[in-house]
Amino acid sequence: MEMKSLKMTYNMGYSECVEAFFPIIFGHISSMEGSADDTAKRAKNIQSFLTEWKVFIKDFVREDPDQFTLIRCAEIFAAANAPFSSTFHIIIQVLFTLKVLSSQIIQ
Repeated sequence: MEMKSLKMTYNMGYSECVEAFFPIIFGHISSMEGSADDTAKRAKNIQSFLTEWKVFIKDFVREDPDQFTLIRCAEIFAAANAPFSSTFHIIIQVLFTLKVLSSQIIQ
C-alpha cells in the first residue's frame, strides 16, 4: 500500500518502482538461511520468497517495459552478488512460472 502511495505521490512509473524495490526484496533472499552456501537451498529460498511476494510484484509489473525492467534488475542483482550469479536462470524461471513474466518477453 505504501509503495503505491509513494508511486502516486512522486508520479513514478511502474518500472521505476521495480528498480527501487527489487534489490531490496532480493537482499532479503540473500540473508535467508542457507542462501549463501548451498545452491539448492538458495533456489528453494528464491522460489518460496517470490511465491510469497508474487501479488506485490505483479502490482508493479503490468506491461512489457516493466517486465524488461524486472529482468534487467534480476540480472544486475545476480551479477553483483556472487552466490546468485549461478541462479539467474532460476529467478527468471520462477517469475515465469508465477506468471509475472510472459512467454513473449522470455523468447
